[in-house]
Amino acid sequence: MAPHYAKGFSLWLMPAGEVVRKLEDIIGNLAGRYGSPKFPPHITLLGAVECNMEKALEVSGGLSKRIGRIALELDGIGMTDSYFRSLFIKVKGSAELDEAFGYSLSAFGISRPKLMPHISLLYAELHAEEKERMVSELEKYGLSGKPCSADTLALYNTQGGAEDWRKVREFRL
Repeated sequence: MAPHYAKGFSLWLMPAGEVVRKLEDIIGNLAGRYGSPKFPPHITLLGAVECNMEKALEVSGGLSKRIGRIALELDGIGMTDSYFRSLFIKVKGSAELDEAFGYSLSAFGISRPKLMPHISLLYAELHAEEKERMVSELEKYGLSGKPCSADTLALYNTQGGAEDWRKVREFRL
């Protein structure tokens, strides 16, 4: 398996509520089963932001005051061929998420394609058949349609492999 690396800083919306424990259990179980990295449940609002620490902290703090708590609805299991989006739970798009994404792009002065809101469950390279089997298995958790919210914006240093990623600071929304 080829190494997978990220760069820069990432802004993560951290889900809150009763579903977080289920998500943590799923992520932990899958990481153990497949020898993949374990990570906290999150929605990447913006990734691969290249700037210095001072700017990352300043902009993140300002965004946290502007964004506010975001209502979320989980929307079924998905999968892609991308290592960092191998297996995930979809999050329904909303005006609040689009607005937060727009504020983030503007604040950092960057442009990116449209936000694909999701909570990754597994970072791995697996065959489609294996992921399809896991989708069926994970649907038994009944997370689709579950409401939750994001009440924290976390700034992560995501330079390197997922095992190297470190939380810099959390900001209440």
